[in-house]
Amino acid sequence: MRKRILITCIMIVCLCCAMIPQALTQDPITCEELQAQVQALVGNEADGDWKNHGQYVSTVARFVDQYLESGEIDSVCASCIVSQFARRIPIEDQEPCVF
Repeated sequence: MRKRILITCIMIVCLCCAMIPQALTQDPITCEELQAQVQALVGNEADGDWKNHGQYVSTVARFVDQYLESGEIDSVCASCIVSQFARRIPIEDQEPCVF
């Protein structure tokens, strides 16, 4: 029984060690790239089936928060993206978030 546990632990450690170099070599997302992803995901408010403006902005914020919490972007980037949606700026008129 102990041998199985030890082997399982060793396998898990090996898998983690194999994944670390892969994770480190991935290019980080830029703020402008994330903004383009969010724009493609949610579109303009008038074009969607949103209950209200709050639901629309909340969807944007939830998507952006994933990247903020993981450390891939900072709060300045997150604020730039979310605030433009919150101010009802159409996607075609939004300023690029380049930080």
